[in-house]
Amino acid sequence: MHALVIVAISALAWGLWWIPLAALEARDMSGLSANLAMNLGATGLALAACFWPTGHLQSSPLRRDAVLGALLVGLAVTAYGNALVLTDVSRAILLFYLAPAWGLAFEVTLTGRRFHALLLAPIACGLVALLLVIGGDLSLQGFRLGDALALFSGAAWALGATLLFRQPAFPVASVTALSLAASSFGILPLAMLGGGVEVLMQGSLASWSLGLLAGALLLAPVVAVALWGASRLGSVTISLILTLEIFSGLGSAAWLLGDVLGPRKLAALILILLAIGLQLWLDRKPAT
Repeated sequence: MHALVIVAISALAWGLWWIPLAALEARDMSGLSANLAMNLGATGLALAACFWPTGHLQSSPLRRDAVLGALLVGLAVTAYGNALVLTDVSRAILLFYLAPAWGLAFEVTLTGRRFHALLLAPIACGLVALLLVIGGDLSLQGFRLGDALALFSGAAWALGATLLFRQPAFPVASVTALSLAASSFGILPLAMLGGGVEVLMQGSLASWSLGLLAGALLLAPVVAVALWGASRLGSVTISLILTLEIFSGLGSAAWLLGDVLGPRKLAALILILLAIGLQLWLDRKPAT
C-alpha cells in the first residue's frame, strides 16, 4: 500500500510536466531543446545519486532484464514528452495510455501470469475514463509523427516495466540514471527528423539553466519513483496508477489556463480510481 501511495503522488507530479515545457517554449526554446534540457538535468541528478552517500558507483549487479527495461522506459519518456508537443495532447494521452493493455499482454507472455477475463475489467474502466477525458474523439485521421511516438511510448513503457518487475531488487539510482541517459540520447534521432540538430541548441543560457533545474527537481524524482514502483506493482498496475497524471494536468490547466473541469472529467476520475482498485484486488486475488 505504501508503494501505491508513493507512485500515485509521483503520477500527480508527472501531470505537471507540461508546465515547465510550455514555459520554456514560451521563452525561446523549441519543444526538443526544452525536453533535452530537462532530461539532461534529470540525468545529472540521477548520476550524482549513484555516488551518494558512499562516494562510489552503486555496486549492485544489474541483470540483462533490468538494463533493457531501463533503456525502454527511457525511450518511452522521451517519446511521450515529444509527443506532447508534436501532436494534440488528447491524442497523445489516448495512445500512450494503451499501456495497461500492452502491459497485460507482456505480463501474460513474459512473466507467466495466468490470463482470465477479469483482468480486462480494470483496463476497460481505464480506457472508458480516457474516452471521457478526451470527449470520445477516436479519430486517427492524419496519423502524425507525434501520434506514432505516443503509441510507441506506451508499448515501450509497458515492456520496460514488465522487464524491471522480473528483477525486483535492482539499484534504483543506477537504473534511473541509465533510463534518463537513454531518454536524453533518444532525442537526437527525433531532432534529425524534426529539422536538424540545430533545433536542440535553441534557447538562451538562462532558459537552459531553468530547464536543467526543472528536470532535476521534477523529472528525475518522478522517473525514479516510477521505476521503483515498477519493481513492486507490476506493469499493468503501475500503468493504471500513472493515469492519475491526467487529472493533475487537467487541474493545473484549469487553474493556470482557465480550462473548465466538468462532470464528464470527474466521472472519468471515478472510473480511474475504480480501475486501480480492481487491479489491486486482482493482484492480491489468488490465481485459480
